[in-house]
Amino acid sequence: MELFSMILSSMSSKEYHRNYYLRHKEQLRKQKQQYYQSHKEEANRRATEYHKLHADELKEYMVKYRMAHREEMKEYQKKYYFSNLDRVHEQHKRYRERNPEKILAGSKAYWGIPITSQCALCGNKAEIRHHPDYSKPLSVMFLCKPCHRQIHLEKRRGKTL
Repeated sequence: MELFSMILSSMSSKEYHRNYYLRHKEQLRKQKQQYYQSHKEEANRRATEYHKLHADELKEYMVKYRMAHREEMKEYQKKYYFSNLDRVHEQHKRYRERNPEKILAGSKAYWGIPITSQCALCGNKAEIRHHPDYSKPLSVMFLCKPCHRQIHLEKRRGKTL
């Protein structure tokens, strides 16, 4: 018992807890998993509530994270794409089936309207043909990538430009 108390007195509380965790890692993981399984509805309710209350903070964090880890994420996406080609192709196929109007509008604009002007919002070089209304495939706005991204963010938030 003296040896144990000597060891305890020589390490901080943080070190002790870290060592305890490392020694009992698997047991703690199983306990946590069992607790979650028996309290799944409560855990999901709490998580949903937390996400609603902190939506702006979480979005801001994710934007910062994506910017800081841009190259890693690109590499991960590339690996995922090539290791799941069948799944990705199936997702693309379902998207085309669900959105034929968007596909047709994009195709007509791509082949029928060359990008020659500046961004309609900021005046920079236009890179994208944006369809405000997919039922009018040749009616497009020329936008730069940042402005196009902003339009779709506003659209998702329920605002229109």
